[in-house]
Amino acid sequence: MIRQYGVAKVTVRQAVAHLREQGWVFTVPYRGTFVAEPEKWPGNQGS
Repeated sequence: MIRQYGVAKVTVRQAVAHLREQGWVFTVPYRGTFVAEPEKWPGNQGS
């Protein structure tokens, strides 16, 4: 992603952290970051 879009590593980390805080993604230690299931997306709680 860094090379493809020409952004700094810190920018990517900040963006992923923001997505994690909002509930769009989750991180599994030593495995990676993954998109959350649609029913867990922000605004879908209780739907």
